[in-house]
Amino acid sequence: MILHLDIYRQNLKQNNIMRTSNLCLLLAAMFFTSITYSQNVEVQGQLKVTQVNQNDTSTDVLVKNTDGTIAKRDANSLGVPSTGIVLSEIYSNSILLSGNFSNIGNIKLEYQSQLDTGIWNVTTDNIARSRHSAVWANGAMIIWGGNNSTTYLNSGYKYNPLNNSWNIISSTNAPSARNEHPAIWTGTEMIIWGGYPPVGTGARYNSLANVWTTMSTINAPSARYGHSAIWTGSKLIIFGGRNGSVYFNDGGIYDPINNTWTSLPSLNAPNTRYQHAAIWTGTEMIIWGGYNGSFLNSGARFNPINMSWSTPLSTLNCPSGRVTSTSLWTGSEMIIWGGNYHDNGSMYNPSTNVWTTMSNLNAPTGRNYFPAIWDGNRMMVWGGFSGPSSQLNNGGIFDPSTNTWLANTSQLNVPVMRGFHTGIWDGSNFIIFGGENVNGVLQNGATLKFPYIEKKFYMFQKN
Repeated sequence: MILHLDIYRQNLKQNNIMRTSNLCLLLAAMFFTSITYSQNVEVQGQLKVTQVNQNDTSTDVLVKNTDGTIAKRDANSLGVPSTGIVLSEIYSNSILLSGNFSNIGNIKLEYQSQLDTGIWNVTTDNIARSRHSAVWANGAMIIWGGNNSTTYLNSGYKYNPLNNSWNIISSTNAPSARNEHPAIWTGTEMIIWGGYPPVGTGARYNSLANVWTTMSTINAPSARYGHSAIWTGSKLIIFGGRNGSVYFNDGGIYDPINNTWTSLPSLNAPNTRYQHAAIWTGTEMIIWGGYNGSFLNSGARFNPINMSWSTPLSTLNCPSGRVTSTSLWTGSEMIIWGGNYHDNGSMYNPSTNVWTTMSNLNAPTGRNYFPAIWDGNRMMVWGGFSGPSSQLNNGGIFDPSTNTWLANTSQLNVPVMRGFHTGIWDGSNFIIFGGENVNGVLQNGATLKFPYIEKKFYMFQKN
């Protein structure tokens, strides 16, 4: 069994008494994960417990030690300090009662099962497009650009999953029509720049005001597509890409406050490439892989504070060269998976410059042109191309803390197979939209929901 708990320290409010204590959770014969919030519990941080065996509901508990480590303990020898609180599924837990614990009430927790593969809700939206962009912003998914079966698009829509409604967004001062462009969300604006046909222009969209602002082209990178775009928290960084037969290893840093561009330095810049992976760690941009006539398995790190490229990333245990792979940041590692129809990948730790090969056990089918999202604990992938004319309508859920593919995503009411679709995480659901398959450009989407389960636990406090 694999268990994840979103608990470090918790304020437990019961009978109008506020207590703060280390929490020990009595494991049940049930499987669960990600206790995210509850009626009476304020979550303060995150805790992961991995690879514990099936437990005896009456004897086994998890204890958070003072050094922050987690250990499975027998209820007969807990070592819980006075006033420490244990949660049990059993109202009259004889072992705890005889161990100098007192039942002080109950509490309801909501959690999501780690083994839950979700429930699909498919929608028909009559907004056909593929190779578009999508961001999650202010409670809505914003899609923009792409192409339908006949033309490139410069229109966009907001989708509200709560009421399953679409609203068209302003086109005044919107960028020119394009597809395969990146889009990033700054916290207040969506930024679109570059794309195909090769363009070197872009604009910022304020979703609350429904207003586009044209981006300056002074000192902007040259027209391109297949480039990366990452948000540092205050600036946009563009790197690489392609224009016809010309591949780039340059780029620019865009400051939206001043509407200005600064060129990236060329000293120690990595090789030219496009359709590479890129992530932001909080202090650095990491780029990896791509194609420039050959598939690349090299990468580099860029520090925008001192405007410098680091020495190349280690290639020991890195994935084989590829394009269109995942590129997700977990908070400590970059995940590269898939691309070039591969069903494998690796995790890169920048603090050690070390790659760790991802487990292949239960991994989904290899694929190209698919979205991947990070839900705070796990990576989810869905759809994509398994060959030049073969699309998929399945996916997988990966836990990097245990290097384990947990499950395939649900096949119940699953959407039709597709590639070049978008996928975003809205905080609790995986929303996919559009794309294409052998039948043409699609005009529908779907939401993979992970329902919360509520369960009552009984609180036992050490006397």
